[in-house]
Amino acid sequence: MRRCRRLKRWQDQPDYDSAFYENSIPTVFDSHIVTVNHGEANKSRQLVVCDTAGQETYDRLRPLSYPDTHVFLLCFSVNNSTSLSNVIEKWHWELKHHSPNTPIILVGTKSDLRASAPTDKAVSSERGCQVAREIKAIKYIECSARHQDGLHRLFVEAIAAADMPRGDNGRADGGNRNSLNAIKCVVVGDGAVGKTCLLISYTTNAFPNEYIPTVFDNYSANIMVDSKPINLGLWDTAGQEDYDRLRPLSYPQTDVFLVCFSLISPASYENVRAKWYPESSLSEHANHSGGHQAGSARRSGHHRKAQGKKLAPITHLQGMTMAKEINAVKYLECSALTQKGLKNVFDEAIRAVLCPKPKPSKKKPCNLL
Repeated sequence: MRRCRRLKRWQDQPDYDSAFYENSIPTVFDSHIVTVNHGEANKSRQLVVCDTAGQETYDRLRPLSYPDTHVFLLCFSVNNSTSLSNVIEKWHWELKHHSPNTPIILVGTKSDLRASAPTDKAVSSERGCQVAREIKAIKYIECSARHQDGLHRLFVEAIAAADMPRGDNGRADGGNRNSLNAIKCVVVGDGAVGKTCLLISYTTNAFPNEYIPTVFDNYSANIMVDSKPINLGLWDTAGQEDYDRLRPLSYPQTDVFLVCFSLISPASYENVRAKWYPESSLSEHANHSGGHQAGSARRSGHHRKAQGKKLAPITHLQGMTMAKEINAVKYLECSALTQKGLKNVFDEAIRAVLCPKPKPSKKKPCNLL
């Protein structure tokens, strides 16, 4: 869901900041949790509202927040006809591409400013309804964050849309992620441990000679494992602290995590325990198929040679010990440069998804590879 400026909350709850902000608040990603009372029984529901950035700079990052969305609020400003044109030319197609079966509510914001807008910029209610029909939105609603007009109705309708019947497997995205042998693999670990090189070497059989700092990137590979055709979606992530809030946006619906460290970087090894295992093993990030947890994370070492550094490389025994400590499914070592052990890393990742370990009687977080 998306907001234009910060929507003033329409509930009278003293613990929530209900002030309207006159100045624009640029957003990358943010989320809010609101409690909504609706229906004849005045039933209380929690609504998680995820805010996204509309600038082109974030076109590759924004879709990371789309998985598991129950309803999209597709916003334009009624005093800016260009923003409505972008609904037709950009936003509608982006949502349909990433979540084709998730309901959309078209929202005309700043309804209090329509009267003062130039004639060529103002968007009428009739035009808003027409566009809603064109993009097959389930509703068209206008609101004003300043005066709160229409806000209550907007979020009540959003909840009603979220309660609408889903696809056959109940997913908001119509179940496309659960198509036959489609696997999502997310690679995490400290910056500069070789995550991107690992993926590039595996998918292109070429080793990049220069360091490639990554924010987020996607790769895809169609392969055969144990005589089964697999579409492997590979998600590269940034390990730097600057991206700690953005990185988890790539985690929903993950089938397997590769938790990486460099064999010549003891600090990256220690961060497996201190940071990456806790972050990647959170239960809400695991993918559940048919009610069975199929998520796992895996540790992979890189570059056995110390390359002149005066640091003792991590031994295989240390790697095995760490894997056991974090309940990883496997511990494997590989080299993106020589490709030694590289194919085996991804083959084992796929097997961990297709043939997961028996589910323990006591509920535990996402299994790790």
